[in-house]
Amino acid sequence: FLLAQGVKVTVLEKDADQIEQLRKFGFKGYYGDAARLDILQSAGLQDAKIFIVAVDDEASCTEIAKLVKQEFPHITIFARARNRRHAYELHKLGVGYFKREVFDSALNMAKDIMVYLGKDEEDMQAKATLFKKHDFSTLKKSFAFFDDEEKLIVFARQRRKELEDILQQDLNPDKSN
Repeated sequence: FLLAQGVKVTVLEKDADQIEQLRKFGFKGYYGDAARLDILQSAGLQDAKIFIVAVDDEASCTEIAKLVKQEFPHITIFARARNRRHAYELHKLGVGYFKREVFDSALNMAKDIMVYLGKDEEDMQAKATLFKKHDFSTLKKSFAFFDDEEKLIVFARQRRKELEDILQQDLNPDKSN
């Protein structure tokens, strides 16, 4: 997608076979561990505007983001977070953009299930969008006290109830807010 939009992309990959495949399809790629400063420098990261971390392992992702943040503070990092906790860890490092990898697929499946059960597709898409916005807002607000489990639980319960009320308004038209 990025290439089709005219964005130059360089891929760093620890799997030599994967690099060979990428090159066959026209990607610029380097074999190496993105957790190593010398590899990042060899790939030209000092001239980059954006760095994308999309590794499977949470610890590796966090380690790479930390290194890039320390050594190349001018670069905006986009990272794939595993879950809420990992998103928080990335946020603490100063990563401004993260995407929770499991969240979108789970939400899309839930929407598809509701459509399968007979609900209107447009309505379910609108509710899924509302749910996503509310969840992201909740996540960002929770970062202020994420390490305080008691506060986090109370906050999460309050926000979940608020979201349920919002999403059920059409089920209970007499209920006013």
